[in-house]
Amino acid sequence: MRSNRSGLGNIVRKEFIDHIRSGKFIIVFLIFLLLSAYSLHGGINMYHDALDRYKEHIERIEDAEDIRIPMPAGPPGHPGVVHVTEWMPERPSALYAFMWMRMAMPVLGAILAVVMGFDLISRERQDRTLKTLLSHPIYRDEIINGKAIAGLLVIILAIGMTFGISLAMLLISDIVPTIGEFVNIALFGIISVILLVSFFAIALMSSVLFKNSGSSIMFAFGIILVISLILPAIAPFAAEMIVGPRPEPPPFDFRVPPPPSIPDEGQEGDEGVLEKREFEIDPLAEEEWAEWRRQSEAYWERIRPITEAFAILSPATHFGEISTVLDIGMGGMMGMIHIPGDDIPVEDPDIFDRLYAVWMNILALFVIPAIFFAIAYTKFMKLDIR
Repeated sequence: MRSNRSGLGNIVRKEFIDHIRSGKFIIVFLIFLLLSAYSLHGGINMYHDALDRYKEHIERIEDAEDIRIPMPAGPPGHPGVVHVTEWMPERPSALYAFMWMRMAMPVLGAILAVVMGFDLISRERQDRTLKTLLSHPIYRDEIINGKAIAGLLVIILAIGMTFGISLAMLLISDIVPTIGEFVNIALFGIISVILLVSFFAIALMSSVLFKNSGSSIMFAFGIILVISLILPAIAPFAAEMIVGPRPEPPPFDFRVPPPPSIPDEGQEGDEGVLEKREFEIDPLAEEEWAEWRRQSEAYWERIRPITEAFAILSPATHFGEISTVLDIGMGGMMGMIHIPGDDIPVEDPDIFDRLYAVWMNILALFVIPAIFFAIAYTKFMKLDIR
């Protein structure tokens, strides 16, 4: 058993102080903070615009009677008439203000995390301080674990400050989140921490694999670019090459009847009012549409595992899926869009049901940094320090 366990605490304390005193970290963090605040400012403006549209829509509905909009005939089950007053739009949520911040977080977070981790080991090897450090009564695992824990603490501090300022901006803008929205914002902050930890683990792995810091940072950004952008981008094309083209829907046959004649002035009739012209669509066989739906469902069932496999190591993809079910950046937007005939859910699923729907993405977001840290740990433990 080890007699001295203070080495880990000393490493964590030293690395934490080095991070917050580092000039490059301070500069990158301030840029991260400013761009995050700017993204939220843009989202706040979008929220107020959506709120104005919501109020105008409510006023129009209150002034309107039972207005019916005739719809052209369509596939079986498609309604012929929609009552405007049957649907009320959803009030924009405070989560709508985080739309741009959600989109910016993977990019800004990757830059901040890589700057924190790309030279943690490589710099020590270049400056030949790693050998001196190991000459003290300290173990190798304490060094790598201490650097990782310190990085985690700094990331938590950075995200905490960012979201603290974000909440202050919301309140200053007269946007008060509900308890449910506050819970979603807190969960968004947690997955943002894990996202940055994933990128930090990649950077830490690079700093162990390469002695030169320049090679380390290039490799780290290269890995992030491949797993977060390139592989997910080529996934649809690869899936289509493997599965084949998607099934084509049955054709529509649109026919527009000729306009009725307009009565001459003084002629008896409807006082010159034109009859309403409606599109006519030949009714399609129910079997034909049912077969197309079955083929489409089977097609996407074959496509989905392939696209998911290409994005399995992408922290940004999993971050986006979880953010969507948390309604981050979507609050109120989906409520402003309604396709006639679609059913509007009476009650939204609770937060546990939402998170259960993406449990694999949550698991992946924890596993990804563990994989890269395990590679860094294993390599460091076998590293030749000479």
